[in-house]
Amino acid sequence: MGNICVEAQLLPYRSDLDVDGWAVPNFNKLKIRSTSEHEVDGGVLKKEQFDVANLKLSTVLSKEPDLEKYCEFRNLHAYSFRGRVFSLSGGCIILFISTYRSTNGKSSLQVKDYMAAYTLYTFYDEDGDGKFERRYNSNPSDKKFEIIIPAWTKK
Repeated sequence: MGNICVEAQLLPYRSDLDVDGWAVPNFNKLKIRSTSEHEVDGGVLKKEQFDVANLKLSTVLSKEPDLEKYCEFRNLHAYSFRGRVFSLSGGCIILFISTYRSTNGKSSLQVKDYMAAYTLYTFYDEDGDGKFERRYNSNPSDKKFEIIIPAWTKK
């Protein structure tokens, strides 16, 4: 049984796989701002929007020795089917943390820079293990988006 598409919103223009999964810290402890439900394929697709204002909630996108890249969420949604969370999606501002080291190696300086671009990220748990292994990022100016319900949620 394959995946089904339920919402037509943004199509991803980039996909990345991390077998260890991308962590969104404490998403299951966030205050829910709103909930919507849709009957789909014999079950209920639930979308919960979390209140992330003023939290500086972020997830690591990449880490290199002197450069870390984070997605600092401005909004965040969880998608579940039959009570199983399979996707997190949110809009974020990209935060870079650069470390500059002195030539003698005795001191360093960390600088935080925000990239002005607003990006939408969607994270998928592809196999039901609780890890969000697949990450898509989308262009907010696009008007199409697909939330794909994975087959494992239907078992």
